[in-house]
Order: sequence, then C-alpha cells, then structure tokens
Amino acid sequence: MLNIDGIVFDIYLLENQKICIIHELGAIITDKNLTRENLVSTDIISDWKIDKINKLIILTELDSEKIISLNYD
Repeated sequence: MLNIDGIVFDIYLLENQKICIIHELGAIITDKNLTRENLVSTDIISDWKIDKINKLIILTELDSEKIISLNYD
C-alpha cells in the first residue's frame, strides 16, 4: 500500500501507462500495480500541471510559489 502525505488532489494515467498521484505535499509515480517508482515531496502545493511535451509533472508550492518538477519518462 502507498503511504500518501495529505489529501489526494488528482490521479492521472500517463502516456507511458504509469499512474501519477498528485497529493497535498507532492506527487508520486507508480506502475499499474501501485508500486512506487518515483516521488517528490514539497510544502503544501497550490497548483500542478502535466507537461506532456517535456514529460514533467510541475508542482507550485503554496506560500513560496516555488516550482518543483518530476520527470515521468
């Protein structure tokens, strides 16, 4: 089972058939069996987007507006 910090905001199926889980304190990439493959932890996020061209998950921190990215390819 995955340990997810905070509230889950969104779940995406990526082009490479991996699953991206965006949560209150970061993002997790898993395989189809929900085995964690990659993750990034942050302060509370205020916004996120998936950049399909560069294959990045882009997170924006709430207070600092700092941008954090996670490659998913």
